[in-house]
Amino acid sequence: MSSQWLCGVLVLLAVSYGVYGQGLGEEEKEEILNAHNHYRGLVDPIATNMMKMEWDEDLAYLAQFWASACEYAENEDRNTQSTSYDYIGESFAATISYTVNYTQLIGQLWYAEKRFYNYYATACLNEDGEVEEDGGYETCGRYTQV
Repeated sequence: MSSQWLCGVLVLLAVSYGVYGQGLGEEEKEEILNAHNHYRGLVDPIATNMMKMEWDEDLAYLAQFWASACEYAENEDRNTQSTSYDYIGESFAATISYTVNYTQLIGQLWYAEKRFYNYYATACLNEDGEVEEDGGYETCGRYTQV
């Protein structure tokens, strides 16, 4: 039995998956990057200065290292693993498919959480529309990473 893990470490962007230790090809990197930039362009209200993300091989290496462990848990040490960034965000997704539509995956799993984000309160909301007391990562934390 084999499985693929998609582990996103997002600041400038790194998304990586492991199938027996393999990383992403150039076409997959481009698809992931294009999908992220597409969904970032759909924020509401429209951003006045939304920066385009760029692929970062150092972040991709960290993501691949963590994904290769095949442990579905947060990397609590991610802020000390990079000297280039003060903070490295992280989002997870998993699939058992050998073919992955990254645009669809990012949209369905991460961007779809937009419905729980309130821009004016700068907060995540629960199912009842109330502000989450713990910051709301469970309801829209991956959306805010995108």
